[in-house]
This record gives sequence, C-alpha cells and structure tokens, in this order.
Amino acid sequence: MQAEETVDPRLIALGLVPPPAAAPPVPEASPAPPPPASAPVEAPAPTPVAKRPPPAPVNRSAIDPRLAALIGSVDTTESPASAPGSKSKERSGKKQRSEKKERPEKKEHADKRQRAEEKRAEEQRRADEKLAAEQQRADEKKRAQEQKRSKGKPRVEAKEQPASKQQPAPKQQPAPKQQPAPKQQPAPKPRAEPRPPAPPAPLFVPSPDAKLVYVHSVAAGMRTLPLELWSDHVQLGKRMIGWESVRAVTARAGRVLIEARGEKTPLIVVPTVDGVEEPALAPVFAEIVLDASGGAPPRDKLTRTLSDGKADTKYRFRERDDQSLPLLVILIAVLAAVVLAIVVPGLVVVPFRGGSAIGADTFLIYPRLSSLDPRALVVAVAGGMILSRAIMRAAAGRDLILWARGAIAGWNPPPRLRARIARLVAAHVLLHTREFGIAVAIAVLVFLPSGRERVLVDAEGVHTRALLPFFDRDVPWSNVAKPTLIEQGGTYEVVLTAQDAFIVGGTLVDTRGSLFYGLSPYELAQFADRQRNQAP
Repeated sequence: MQAEETVDPRLIALGLVPPPAAAPPVPEASPAPPPPASAPVEAPAPTPVAKRPPPAPVNRSAIDPRLAALIGSVDTTESPASAPGSKSKERSGKKQRSEKKERPEKKEHADKRQRAEEKRAEEQRRADEKLAAEQQRADEKKRAQEQKRSKGKPRVEAKEQPASKQQPAPKQQPAPKQQPAPKQQPAPKPRAEPRPPAPPAPLFVPSPDAKLVYVHSVAAGMRTLPLELWSDHVQLGKRMIGWESVRAVTARAGRVLIEARGEKTPLIVVPTVDGVEEPALAPVFAEIVLDASGGAPPRDKLTRTLSDGKADTKYRFRERDDQSLPLLVILIAVLAAVVLAIVVPGLVVVPFRGGSAIGADTFLIYPRLSSLDPRALVVAVAGGMILSRAIMRAAAGRDLILWARGAIAGWNPPPRLRARIARLVAAHVLLHTREFGIAVAIAVLVFLPSGRERVLVDAEGVHTRALLPFFDRDVPWSNVAKPTLIEQGGTYEVVLTAQDAFIVGGTLVDTRGSLFYGLSPYELAQFADRQRNQAP
C-alpha cells in the first residue's frame, strides 16, 4: 500500500479527487472559485456557509489516473480498494455539475424578483404622490371656502390659523374626493321702499285783513288778466302765491317771472298797455312787484316810470301808424309768394335730379311738378309772409311789431271796413311768423318725395324710382307689354305697361305731361319693341 499524502482541497472542490474516506463530504459546501486561467464568472450574492473542517489525509492510490498524470507525482496504478471511492467521486461530480447549472437560473430568478419589487415600489410611490396632490388640492379648496365665509372677521384671526403644509401619510387606496361644501347663497338685498310722493303744497289761505296794494293788466299765455298785488299774496285769476313762499322775482326776455317754493312752474306774465303786450315795461314792473311784496304800495317813482312807459308806447304806435303800411306788408307777401310758387318745384327736385349724360339707348322720364300743387302753394304763401315780415322789420325797425299789436287791439281804427281788414291781415302776417315757419317745414317734407320719382329705360329693362325707396322696382323686358303709341298734335306719346299689371298694378312709363330726356318718345317705342323681341 502506498503511503498516504495530503491532497490539495481545490482538487476535491473541482471534483477531480474524491474526498477522503475518514472525512465525509459536506453536501452544502459551495465550490471554490475556478483558477485564474478560466474566464471570470459573475458570482451570485454571497450567502453564509458553514465553516468546513480541514481535509484529512487521503490515500494517494485512490487518486484518479488523469489527475495523477497532471501532477506527475502519483502512481497511476489502480488498486482494488479504489473502486468504492470512484463511485462516490462520480456522485459528487454530478451534484456539482447540477449545482453549476442551477446557479444561473437562481440568479435570473433573483434578478426578476428584484425588478418586480422595484416596479411595485415605483408604482406605490406614484400612487402616494398622486394621493398627496389630491389631498393638498382638497385642503386648499376647503381653506378658500373658509376664507370666503369669514370675510367679516378681522384679518388677524385668519393669520393665527395658517393652513398646514404637511402632506398626509400615503395610503394604499386613494381616498374618495371630498365634495365641496355648497356655496352659501347671499341674502337677498331688501328692496328700497319707494319714496312717498311729495305732499302737495298747502293751499294758500289769504288773510281777511289783507289789503289790495296794486293791480295791473298782464298777458299770461293767450289771455289778458289783471295781476293783483295784495299785502300778503299775489293773485292771477284763481292762482294765489303768498309772499312768504316767493323766493325770486326777475325780468327776463321781456317777461316777469315770479318763482315760489313748492311750485314747479313759475308765474310768467308780460305787462300790457290797454291789452297790448309791451315787453319793454318788464324791468319796471318787476320792481313794482318786489315793492308790493313788503305789504306796502310801490314807490311813486316806480309808478310814474310805468305810467311814462305806457304813454311812450302809445306815442310810438301813433308815429308808426300809417294807412300805407298794411298795403306794403300785403304786397310784399304776395310778390314773394308768386316767386316762391315758381321756384319751389325746382328747388325740391335739385337733390334728386343731378346733371348726367345719357346714351342713345337710354331714356329718362321725370314727372312734371306743378306750381299749383297744394304743397307748393303752402310753401309759397307761408314763405312769402315770412319774407314780408323780414323785409318790413328791416325797414321800419322794432316798432313795427308794436304797431301790429296795437292794430289787433283796435288802436286808432280806420273808418272804412276794407282798411280795417287790411290792418288785421298785415298785423297777423307780422305777428305769427313761428306758425308760418312750421307750415313751410311740413309742406317741404311732404313735397320732397315727389321730386324723387323717376323712370329710367335702358337695355336691361325699366327701372322705376317711386316716392319712397321700398316701392322701387326693376322690370325686365320679358315682363313688359307691347308699347302703345298715342298721336297728339303731330307728335307721339308712348305708354309702357307691365304684363303682370293686374298683380303689381300701374303704368311703367307715360310720357304725357312729363319731362322726357332722350331721342324722342317714338324712338322709345321702337327701342322697347326691339328689346322685347330679344328678351328670352
């Protein structure tokens, strides 16, 4: 038997040498790393291994002949005793090879498990972040609602309770979203109670001991009434105003205004002289009213001034009174009316009949406006009266209106009836200028649509422009009936009608009594025939 020698443990780990019989092999021992000559293999994560006892000396005769050839110092002769060791060597080699195959699979499973755990951790982290963000938004919304409710509270209390910035702990399941608290409806504002109507001014009750201080006739509107100045009030007809409520008495534009508290409209009067208005006396009469408001008669100086003014008014009337004055006013009015009757029809059509050149195949037909048209006569007569007043006022001065008022009041009437009628007519012409101006404006507005009328005939058809824009229409030649020629005194007049005249009605063109612009009515009829035949 050969002497026993110590065997290198690395050979036993590689499975080239069976373990010694005295020391049974450790089944859970991990093999040693391969020699440096082989390619490096990444080892799995280290695991705790029990400490292996030192190897016992083995019989060199039991060494594999292949290993003996490698080390060169062992005899390759097998002995019968080495048979059982060869079987255990084969079993340990198979086990080590199976362990080598299982190591990559275990490593792969460990990697997969580690990636799955990392993925689950990442998903859990994202879910936690999402839940924290939703919780933070819900908290902010709740704080905003609380701030709205606590608007009436001082700001110091709101600062003492700041919102917490800490995020809630992550949860596995997201919490349900918090429903926002219902908004509080603002309380309806109470409606302002309607103001009660102002109580009417109490009726003034004159004192039975009141005395009449002064009285004078005045013009109030279209009537002439006495203005009574009492010691405690002023009275015009049935209207009475106490001096205590009077706040101002002024003369403005030839009128006297008495303004009182509680009265919407002041009392407006114009002093008169024997029924004739005289605005020049308004300043003096206002001073008399102010003196009477003290309960005493007006000063003598004021009454004398008013009397002198009345006498001067009558004197100026006599100076202007002339038998020829009414004739001049009427004559100027008549001449101006005649001129206006001729001119007004032409002035009315100026905005609509501008100068324009027409071709050989174009015809224009305008209605002829008469000077005897009622609208033209109203404009002429009213305009003549306005021009007569303007001319006579420039020639006679401001006393002309005084003469007209005196003539209507009946001052210095002439003996003959015709002269009296002429005076009244001339006086009304001079005094009613405002009414004449309104009549002229209305007549012109009514007369303007007639100047807009026009009929244009061209290659496209008949174009009618009526009194008002929404009555305008264009008729094609296919809808125009055969023209009618009418002979009058060696000339021809043409009439064009529409085929659907029973629907829309009316004649399209009638050159009789109208202003015709074109070659001639006969050429218009020939042109209409040609266009009708060419129409589809």
